[in-house]
Amino acid sequence: MSLKRWFRCPIESIREYVAKVVSGYRMKVVARKHGFSSSSLRKWLCHYRDEVDVAIAKKH
Repeated sequence: MSLKRWFRCPIESIREYVAKVVSGYRMKVVARKHGFSSSSLRKWLCHYRDEVDVAIAKKH
């Protein structure tokens, strides 16, 4: 029997991962490095991309 591991990640961490993808890191690499699926990261990217883009623009 296969057990799913339910993973709840803090929003700050999700934004950090999305920022890495937006800045040029490959989605698959970021997901594997931090232990979640690339499909989760893809969903987060769709949901948080606008917020991350605004944050990056404020830094520059």
